Amino acid sequence: MVYFPRATRPRRRCIRRARRHTIPVLRGSSGVASTSEPSQLMSTRSFSARIAALALCAIAACSKSDPPQQPTVPVSVTTVKRASVPYIVTANGVAEPMQTVAVESQVNGILNRVTFAEGQPVQEGQVLFEIDPRPYVAVLDQARAQLARDQAMATSAQRDAVRYTALVKEGYVTGSQADQAEANAASAVATVAADRANVQKAAL
Repeated sequence: MVYFPRATRPRRRCIRRARRHTIPVLRGSSGVASTSEPSQLMSTRSFSARIAALALCAIAACSKSDPPQQPTVPVSVTTVKRASVPYIVTANGVAEPMQTVAVESQVNGILNRVTFAEGQPVQEGQVLFEIDPRPYVAVLDQARAQLARDQAMATSAQRDAVRYTALVKEGYVTGSQADQAEANAASAVATVAADRANVQKAAL
């Protein structure tokens, strides 16, 4: 009977355990070690899966269309200057003057012609309207005739006043009669003055 030392037994157990976990290898004709068929098949499948994933990523990247280019916007460049900006408001409104003047004729009548356009500037003394003058010419002629008549009456009254003054001195007429003659002469003169004013008014 042969006895083996105890120290060698654990070594055999370790060797056996190591042999259990080792991967069996095959030697080819060239003498190079190779893995078993199941392990080699798993490695080939993993490599093929990676290649397929990369190919899909490349196809997806190529299939994406480029975004459309935006048109360029022209930009103008200018120098900044300091200036006052006017405040302008555009709106509908009615313009009213600060002061108004009413233009009226001195007499009423029928208009024959208007000599200005609305909104046109006018000057002092400019003729704006032409009124039918025939009614006013008739009034002027009547005023002149009244003036001539009253002038004749005033002249006669003044002569009577002079005569009555002489007769009262001789005692042929009374003093009251002489005074009445002078009053009539003064009234006739006043009437002539009024007639002249009417003629001037009608002549306007």
